[in-house]
Amino acid sequence: MRTRAAVLIVVSAALLTACGSSGSSPAGDARQNAAKWYASGGDVKISALASATHSVLSGIDAMDSGGYSQIGLTNLTTRCVVLADKVRDAQAYAPFPEEKTQYSWSAALGQLDQGASACRDAVTARGDVRVAVRASESTLTSGLTNLKAVLEAVGTPTASPAP
Repeated sequence: MRTRAAVLIVVSAALLTACGSSGSSPAGDARQNAAKWYASGGDVKISALASATHSVLSGIDAMDSGGYSQIGLTNLTTRCVVLADKVRDAQAYAPFPEEKTQYSWSAALGQLDQGASACRDAVTARGDVRVAVRASESTLTSGLTNLKAVLEAVGTPTASPAP
């Protein structure tokens, strides 16, 4: 009887140890899932989005007060279209594995898409192109801010979506 009780205690202790110390915690799992999302292509998506966004923003900055762009309006339109394509590609990628950061990811994609569309439409519209294009600038900047939040969630060494 004593032997049976001792075996039962040892087995119970082993089961409790195995169940209770899997080496992971919810926070650890979330970090691991975020790192996996990032390493499986999230890094490429974020980099492409940041690069295309910075390209559009530099094109906007190259405009003078009359709406003339040193890079040309056709080139700026192309940059806006490229950004919209990068957004569509990122939208097809897997959602972020954690709800709060998924919100930032979705917000970034929405803002960058809206900014790219507004920029493209402004360049092809009649009227004060510079004012219309500048209006898309704040939306694009907000998108970059949300990309930064995603980078911070995955724990990248430099949490900045710089090109």
